[in-house]
Amino acid sequence: MDQTNYRVTYIRIGTSDLDQAAHFYANIMGLSTISRNKDEGYILYSLSGITLIVEKTEANDDLQPKKYLGISLKVKDIFRTYEDFSDLGVQFTHPPEKQFWGGYLTEFCDPDDNVWTLLG
Repeated sequence: MDQTNYRVTYIRIGTSDLDQAAHFYANIMGLSTISRNKDEGYILYSLSGITLIVEKTEANDDLQPKKYLGISLKVKDIFRTYEDFSDLGVQFTHPPEKQFWGGYLTEFCDPDDNVWTLLG
């Protein structure tokens, strides 16, 4: 199988409150909304050429919120992003820390405690 044909196109994450998630992803993270279907319980966002799907979940759903996502977002200025997000009330696990590979890393939580990683 030719593995060079793989390309990430969608990332799906769960939320317990679609309106709260909509505010966070559009107004705090600054993602562009592609579409929203409140009846079906999802919002599509543009994330650097990938579609982020934020879906309303139920207690027994396999996309339940409150988990480590394993998604790392590289930003131009991690310290500025950290300050800006902190000023907007975003909770971080720690300030940006120097890593053995030379860059900086921090992690933040969305309203459902889904953990995102920022790299700088």
